[in-house]
Amino acid sequence: YPLKHEDSMATVLYHDCTRYNSLLGVVEGSLTDLLAALQGRIVMSAALDAVAQRVFDGLVPGAWGDAGYLSEKALGPWMADLRSRLEFLQRWFDDGPPVVYGLGKFFYPQAFLTGVLQNYARKYSVAIDGVVFRAHVMDEGAVLAEPPADGAYVSGFFIEGARWDSVRGVLVEQRDKELISPMPPIWLEPVVASGDGDGDEADEDPSAKNALYDCPVYKTLARYGQVSTAGQSNNFVRAVGLPTDREPGHWVRRSVAMFLELRE
Repeated sequence: YPLKHEDSMATVLYHDCTRYNSLLGVVEGSLTDLLAALQGRIVMSAALDAVAQRVFDGLVPGAWGDAGYLSEKALGPWMADLRSRLEFLQRWFDDGPPVVYGLGKFFYPQAFLTGVLQNYARKYSVAIDGVVFRAHVMDEGAVLAEPPADGAYVSGFFIEGARWDSVRGVLVEQRDKELISPMPPIWLEPVVASGDGDGDEADEDPSAKNALYDCPVYKTLARYGQVSTAGQSNNFVRAVGLPTDREPGHWVRRSVAMFLELRE
């Protein structure tokens, strides 16, 4: 796949393919050795016995989880999810960058988001440290045929503790007996920060009539994770500013968050 200095997405694709190929190597190697051990051609080690037990119980073997991405899925859904991720990357490789990126398909979503900011910084010759995202939730059912001029359309979000009202364009209360609901695609538009705040999110859109709730985005429903060398949880992706006609503290008390993966 051609790598271009002006297009960080090619580098993102390259690194994601490398990580997934490494994971596939671990999966294939352990299953090949397990089959050989069951046939009596090699010794059944403790590691292979652990793989066999996890597969028998319908769970993801620990070695696969260590080599893979953060996930809470059982073995069946995990395999289906892995295949969908690989198909996403293969379509990208064969047909070029997609119009809408499935954020949950990336091994490290944060690397993709950094690539989007980097493309903008290179295009307009600005410092990447001063570029942040402004989020625009698209209309439900909208046909996105072309990529935006700047930034990226991303999909695959699920929200808990609230839901999105596409008519009013704001967060509203959940429906009865509906714990989690899907979100429409979101346009992450890079903008140059004004210098106020912590620099992670763009200031409120001057044309917006509502306040913004900085909604945290996690990879899994667990919300918690291990602290990385960068000082952040490996489960936390970023915060996305969502319009609300209520004060943002209301949604903080509701523990509203978005996720890139469900357990099933």
